[in-house]
Amino acid sequence: MLDGVRAHPLVATALGMHQRVRDVEGGPLASAVTLTFFLTLFPVLLVAIAVLGFVAADNADLAADLIDDLGLTGDVAELVESSIDAARDSRAATTIAGFLGVLWVAIGLGRMVSQVCNRPWQLPTRGMRVWVVSFGWLLGAIVLLGGAIAVTGLLSVLPGWLAPMQVVAGLALLTGFFLFTFRLLTNHPLPLRSHLPGALAGAVGVWLLTLFSTLVLTHYFASASALYGSIGVVLGLLAWLLLFGRLLVYAVCLNVVLHERAHGTVRVELDVPRFPGEVPLHALRSGAVKPPEG
Repeated sequence: MLDGVRAHPLVATALGMHQRVRDVEGGPLASAVTLTFFLTLFPVLLVAIAVLGFVAADNADLAADLIDDLGLTGDVAELVESSIDAARDSRAATTIAGFLGVLWVAIGLGRMVSQVCNRPWQLPTRGMRVWVVSFGWLLGAIVLLGGAIAVTGLLSVLPGWLAPMQVVAGLALLTGFFLFTFRLLTNHPLPLRSHLPGALAGAVGVWLLTLFSTLVLTHYFASASALYGSIGVVLGLLAWLLLFGRLLVYAVCLNVVLHERAHGTVRVELDVPRFPGEVPLHALRSGAVKPPEG
């Protein structure tokens, strides 16, 4: 009976995808993506602070308006006011540092996501072109992924009758993000249909993750911030990014498994270190040699 369950197409695909993730060491790969995404937030925040500073320079009542609109009082209101004043005073230096930082981390983030897109396909990454491609990918990713998260976040504040349109718009933007990422960063001109299954699966996964974060984790972050301070929010953000990294790896591996099922595979010779007395018979997709049994 167990063999019959494993032979089911959906189960076989899921098992093949999971095995491929293990073969290409998807866990450490997802962790590296998480760390790189997290580090990218710092220069992006610098740019956001610079923009806020320029806006505040043209609107002297911005701090007071924000405090009134948000209903802030006490220490929080003073913190917002002092932060806006600091952003106004340092907007020029923050702009330069922020954009240079974004340019630098864009290359690193694009290279890391490119590793995720290429390793399951067993493709090499790009050479020097990765600089331009990574920056172009980051700009598109900010628009598509940011828009999808914003649309999903509106579910908690807009009327219920708009929910279906919000869901469709959010899933469409997320699917576009994954297709854009896979098509641009995969170092082989595969047709979009080869990337579509993973893009759809990744879109549904990220939409559910974002919805869960909006409806459930928001309250947790509020309590965690009160109990543990800012470290609670940071840990929650890291958990979200780690799950996102896992989804990205699994989405690519799903595309590879389905592509191989449709088009087959080929065998190539692989050079590995020689150990006296051992004859390697099998290698994993990552190139690691499976030790002989016995």
